[in-house]
Amino acid sequence: MFLWNLSIVLSGRLSRALADIRRKAAGAGVLSLLLCVMLLSSGTASAEPLGWGYVNATDVALRRGIGGKVLTRLPLDTCVWINDSQTDSSGVLWYEIRTGLNINHTNYDYSGWMKAAFINAGADVWHDITAIAASSCGLIALRADGSSETAGRPIVAMDGSGWVSPRGWAAPYGKAIRVGVPTTGNEYFIVTEANELVSTVNGLRVADGLRKAAALEAAEAVICDVPFPVWGQDAETVVFRSAGMAPPRGNLPIEIYIGVRADGSVIAEPAFMAERLADWNDLTDLRLTNRYVMGLKKDGRVLLAPYVEGVDLDVSHWQGITAIGAGNDWCVGLQADGTLIFAGDHVFMDEGHTRK
Repeated sequence: MFLWNLSIVLSGRLSRALADIRRKAAGAGVLSLLLCVMLLSSGTASAEPLGWGYVNATDVALRRGIGGKVLTRLPLDTCVWINDSQTDSSGVLWYEIRTGLNINHTNYDYSGWMKAAFINAGADVWHDITAIAASSCGLIALRADGSSETAGRPIVAMDGSGWVSPRGWAAPYGKAIRVGVPTTGNEYFIVTEANELVSTVNGLRVADGLRKAAALEAAEAVICDVPFPVWGQDAETVVFRSAGMAPPRGNLPIEIYIGVRADGSVIAEPAFMAERLADWNDLTDLRLTNRYVMGLKKDGRVLLAPYVEGVDLDVSHWQGITAIGAGNDWCVGLQADGTLIFAGDHVFMDEGHTRK
């Protein structure tokens, strides 16, 4: 009766697999049959990462595996990247997460498993979003009510007292009308209703916020032998981004420049990037990292073109996207309903981090 009920609730391929197991295990005894069933139904993985989330309780255990050894205990509002999910044999949902912590002035990168009940993520966090900005450091999102959410690496507290979660850093400054990250991507900023810019670098209110925000997001000076494009005469260019990368030969980085014209076509330098993006059209926006280029089409679809090895990001099925953001190993799309969709797998570790 147990096996008959199980085959009813399981669907499609799994049901057919169970029927096949019953036939093959007829002469092998009930124990073998039950072992096969347990292997098939022991866990389910999510098709897409849930992306950024926050620990919702104090002193929560992060474990090496599901139900495994405790690696560390995370405080409330610790920012995490949720890469995968799985249910254990008792039906409890777990998340595979990554997080970055600063302990005694040392940065640590942790990877492990935590019960999903202790993490807020998905639409519980990322809802009513109207604008996003992203970088290798993380994500900042603006809500319709002027509040914002920030997720990513730890930041220095506004009073300089130490490293803290980026969550809620902008709340004391009131409603925001714009959020962003600079070209360097090492901080987050908001522009308030009073047109003041405030960033996570020092928390100072700076006047003429919208203009300064545009300057922070503009391309930086050239850093190698690629000349700065004379695009000022091209009045049709409406979006502009730049990033450095290591060329196949030599150790010096080169600068890449990309833009979107009013007709949706792409302008890019150097020549290899222009060739790679030559077929892109009907675009409204571009994002460039030091690993890939991401483009948003007018119909809400998203394009992605790696230009180094090891990029594993699939956005081919995304539809109805109104804005995009890009980190080095992950990306995000703002959906028409105000929620977010993620791809990739963020790793906090960089120079100065120690893996746990």
